[in-house]
Amino acid sequence: MKECDMRVNNKGFTLVEVLVALLVLSIGLLAVASMQTNSLRSNYNALTRSKAVQGCEDILDRMRANRNAALASDYDIALTVVPRAHLYRYGFN
Repeated sequence: MKECDMRVNNKGFTLVEVLVALLVLSIGLLAVASMQTNSLRSNYNALTRSKAVQGCEDILDRMRANRNAALASDYDIALTVVPRAHLYRYGFN
């Protein structure tokens, strides 16, 4: 009987290794997409807060400039605020 040479010279990657690498890569890409979504949501939240602060600073500056009207409660205008409907339609509330 001849002795068989059992050494096999394998080069390259197996299908299982490629599938595992694709799985790891896809999980990483999903994590990046999730971080991007969270970043956009936080950016929008910061924008709305900045606009609210600017509005507050504006009304306070106006009240400081017109002290008599402020003391007479002429700036109490937010008693009948109606929410903007388009914000609720698109889920920004």
